[in-house]
Amino acid sequence: MIMGRLKEEIERLMEEQLRQWPEFAGRVERMRSQGERRLDVDGHTLIVRDNPARIISTTARVTMEAAHRDGSPDHCMLCPHNRPPEQRPVTWRHGGSWQVLVNPYPIVEGHYTIVSERHEPQRLTTDVIVDMLQLTRELPGYVVTYNGPRCGASIPWHLHLQAMPLAKVPLGSVVISGEDIAGGTLCSHTMLPLPCLVIKGGDNHAQRVSKAITELPNDDKTLEPMLNAMAWSPTGESEPVVVIVPRRRHRPSCFGTGPGQLLWSPGVIDLMGLVTLPRREDFDAVTADQLRQAYAEISAPL
Repeated sequence: MIMGRLKEEIERLMEEQLRQWPEFAGRVERMRSQGERRLDVDGHTLIVRDNPARIISTTARVTMEAAHRDGSPDHCMLCPHNRPPEQRPVTWRHGGSWQVLVNPYPIVEGHYTIVSERHEPQRLTTDVIVDMLQLTRELPGYVVTYNGPRCGASIPWHLHLQAMPLAKVPLGSVVISGEDIAGGTLCSHTMLPLPCLVIKGGDNHAQRVSKAITELPNDDKTLEPMLNAMAWSPTGESEPVVVIVPRRRHRPSCFGTGPGQLLWSPGVIDLMGLVTLPRREDFDAVTADQLRQAYAEISAPL
């Protein structure tokens, strides 16, 4: 595919879906009008928004037992025969075969889900990393993200990525410091208060990312380590940047609907500094201390 052609195609898809899919257009309009707060967590400015439409993803059953029980193509909402009839794909092929869809429950404007045409479990293999890196080249200005099956993916039985304009999330620029770790660089985000691993372009980029993942702590060797990932191609640079965020918990201890709890299940977008809460009472009450504690609980040290 000619460089930039995919970006043109998916942005045209977004315009068409907004015209032709009234339910989706309504969710986008409500998302645009949602409340917004800014909280400072140890010098990191987090944007907090309320988005009731995300209640489905936030409360999804994502244990591996549920994946085995609910994960057949007959019930998978990412398989073509179970999608809303209004939802249209853009097909993209590189190493694997993918379909780019508008995310029906968007967190930001220009939010897409990139779905494998095969019904296969969520796993960040070297082949998927290769495609993820290529997507960043064909989607300049976008960040391509991955939620591990125990780290924010609400449908872990079907492989999928996400993409959104980098300017729409508080990721901003990456401040790199520290020392080489597992083939990457220890870094801190200007707006991301979590330990993370940066692996910049160069020879055998995908293999270096894959090797770094295998060296992360893992409590179940039958599964990949708990992690989230994001990748983008910086302006003026040809080689993508990959950021890996190691996890140790799927949800923080505050998850729930009781007094003092938050109905919040952090995925990769939350880790990029955009905290999405589906309940208005949580949005109104959440504090910087709660978010600081939650990030500390879910993140794993490098």
